[in-house]
Amino acid sequence: MTAAVDTGSADPSPGSGWCSFETPIGRCRMGWSAKGLTRLCLPEHTPTRAIPRPDDAPVFVREALSRLERYFAGEREDFSGIPLDLDGVEPARQTLYAALCRIGWGETETYGSLAAILGQPGAARAVGRAMGANPIPVIIPCHRILAAGGRMGGFSAPQGLTTKAELLALEGVVPEETRQLGFGF
Repeated sequence: MTAAVDTGSADPSPGSGWCSFETPIGRCRMGWSAKGLTRLCLPEHTPTRAIPRPDDAPVFVREALSRLERYFAGEREDFSGIPLDLDGVEPARQTLYAALCRIGWGETETYGSLAAILGQPGAARAVGRAMGANPIPVIIPCHRILAAGGRMGGFSAPQGLTTKAELLALEGVVPEETRQLGFGF
């Protein structure tokens, strides 16, 4: 995985920047502030070129990139301890994102069970809408949330369910509708 860094054009505040980095599913982009990561953009499936790592980025950015590299290589990875800057994200969504971060590698929940965990049974659709606004997917692992019955549900990243299935496959998870590739006679 390689990355390029730009610490001036995307956000002029001190300590902020962004980088792009290659993964097996395409080029991702990550943004940060002095407080922590602010954004992770998953790729569209287009050809990419190699670019240098951001050696001048903050330590937490370099650590996040190292962990993402291991993650995309299919290694069990935990992103706890990576600082996140969720300023501007409403408190209810911050609570949801904190709950998502407690769902570990290769584990899944459903939209409904996550709503129940948050003390809001019946709010599965609201959970889904909030996850669609997740600014830092993978690190805030919204891909680990499935629809009822273990079906894929939705995913708002580029390439939608294809990207979600690729992320889950890295963790050894095969959602219900991807298990059967033939006719069910």
